[in-house]
Amino acid sequence: MQAVKVFQRISVFMMILSILLILGSCSEEKIPELSLPPTPVLSLRQDWAVIRFSYLPLYTEASIESEVAGLARQGDVHELLEQSLETELLYSRQDYWYKIALNDDHGEHSSAWAFAAGLEFYSSRDEALNASGRMAETQGF
Repeated sequence: MQAVKVFQRISVFMMILSILLILGSCSEEKIPELSLPPTPVLSLRQDWAVIRFSYLPLYTEASIESEVAGLARQGDVHELLEQSLETELLYSRQDYWYKIALNDDHGEHSSAWAFAAGLEFYSSRDEALNASGRMAETQGF
């Protein structure tokens, strides 16, 4: 009989201990918010373009009404510098203008605006160069 009373006391003690442990672990501690910086692997940013058309007119401003700055040839690779704030309907496509870097034979740097319909976009220079090479093979230029 005495063994039963000891067992009951141990059971009550264990129950009280369990309740105290459960209540003690229920704190309202705020978990800090985790924010990760963008990584190149996850980034969708496209910084390079290959000219799609045989000849793509380049403009001094992001408008077909501006002065023609020159022509880009199919397969040319250019770094993207800026995107226009507004879209425009051109070549049956509503899209943005992109300011592209131009390099002449003398190492001079300049820029001009090209409409997105005439560009293929890539995230790295190597990807753009590879695409340009494939374009040259299939188009024969």
